Amino acid sequence: MPRSSLTELSALALAGATDESGPVEIDLAIDLVHVPRSHWSRRGPGVGDHIMRVGGRWDRRRGEYTGDARQVRQVFVQDGQLEAARWFCSWLEAWIEGTPLDPAIYTAAFVGGRRGGKSDLGVTIAGALAPIAMPGSIAWIVTPEHEKDEGDEIQRAVQELLPAAWYQWRGNPKRTFTLANRSKIMLRSSYKPARMKKGRADIVLLNEAQEMPETTYVHVRAPIADRRGLVILAANPPDKPIGEWVSTMVEETRAGKRPATRVFTFDPRLNPAIDHASLDAIQGETDSDTFRREILGEFLPPRDRVLYAFSPTHNVAPFPDVGDATEAVLRKHFGRPFRVMITADFQRSPHMAAGKWRWSRNPADASDPLMWRVGEFVVEQGDEDDLIDAFEGEGLRGDEVAVVADASGEWQDADRSGWRGSYDMFRRRGWRWIYPPDVKMKKNPMILERVAAANARFCDAAGVRRLFLTPDLEHSIAAVKRWENKQGFPHRRSRWAHIGDELTYGVWRFYPRRRGPGSVERMKVDRIPSVRRRDLEVW
Repeated sequence: MPRSSLTELSALALAGATDESGPVEIDLAIDLVHVPRSHWSRRGPGVGDHIMRVGGRWDRRRGEYTGDARQVRQVFVQDGQLEAARWFCSWLEAWIEGTPLDPAIYTAAFVGGRRGGKSDLGVTIAGALAPIAMPGSIAWIVTPEHEKDEGDEIQRAVQELLPAAWYQWRGNPKRTFTLANRSKIMLRSSYKPARMKKGRADIVLLNEAQEMPETTYVHVRAPIADRRGLVILAANPPDKPIGEWVSTMVEETRAGKRPATRVFTFDPRLNPAIDHASLDAIQGETDSDTFRREILGEFLPPRDRVLYAFSPTHNVAPFPDVGDATEAVLRKHFGRPFRVMITADFQRSPHMAAGKWRWSRNPADASDPLMWRVGEFVVEQGDEDDLIDAFEGEGLRGDEVAVVADASGEWQDADRSGWRGSYDMFRRRGWRWIYPPDVKMKKNPMILERVAAANARFCDAAGVRRLFLTPDLEHSIAAVKRWENKQGFPHRRSRWAHIGDELTYGVWRFYPRRRGPGSVERMKVDRIPSVRRRDLEVW
């Protein structure tokens, strides 16, 4: 936790005259000081640069600061914390003056690797700077409900920040520090997030936010509206589904879609108080992704997601007004000027799934139009006729639409009846233009290859995105976000697998991954899938 000191500390330095309730006047002030790495010795901080002073000489009878403090607590920040610390000081000044920043910021995300100083600065802000600067304010420090020792650690950190003469501590169940200026610092747990709806809060720290559900953030975000307060998230990149909302927040903020949020990245390599050789050695003890995520604090795609390259921030947008290239693309590929393309997967349970597709012109590369999923059809416990009814209910007609569908539909239907195929049912209804996912195969391409093709279109190695979904596609967006791997392979019994399948059918039809010439081909080595991989295609 933050290093701090009290200048010229003595037993009488904190108080002036006293009455029955304690000192009438008390020094209640903190200097925030930046100590550059060059001045940070192994024994602690050296000479630093003053950033801000909060508080002063507090008069209990008058209930206000009456002048400068004689003795001031110093709290030090290091290089990795400096940007966030300076920004908070500007926010705090505006908050005290009642003139919010432009644009107004209500959430600050402190993110990055471990040992970068996120929690240290967050506790300094919520446990000292804000409560002292604004008399009568209320600060919450919230920890994950399953971290039983985390609350005790935060309690010790606040006690190290504040001299004992500055506060009264009430233990369980209140767990509250009450300062001499009537401000309160309340230690709370994210257990039962709905409880966060109760009470007022002016500043809130969610420590280890990636271990909390998003509802915790939502419930603490509302109380700060009373006095235009601030929520601070101290979070590492999440590695569990519970914390994916943090990744989304960071991504959307960096993309400019959350103007009321600021993101600050804390680099542990700038922290002079840790052994950097020990930190660097971890790189040789674990895999690259773990090191980048846990130590360097990079927000990487979720490990357990099939379509990991999809970003709800960058791959979801309205169909652009740059020119519709759908008819040209479909004419070139199929030889007919279809109006749209439909992709479909035939499984009665849990649902029949289909998507509608268009292409737009690509301003960056006229030869490579952008592919857009602009419609979805999810028919619970339906059959082919129900699916066609849904198409026609949207004004689609069989002679105007190319259908790319599950190749097994040529010989079986959704009921697996054995005496007819899904393609036959479509043709009977006038939907004649039906195509398998691969122009050279009568069966579906392997799922891992289809998924790889989709990921490459969502975001390739150069960071270029050429596959998009429109914002109204609730089921499709949920599917690409949540379709999970199981034991390293796409989970075939997932609720999201059927939407994922039909989506990848369409991508593969236009952008298949083909083996080029190379050493394997010259050596005449056949590419034979393992038994386990072949089994995956049976479902």
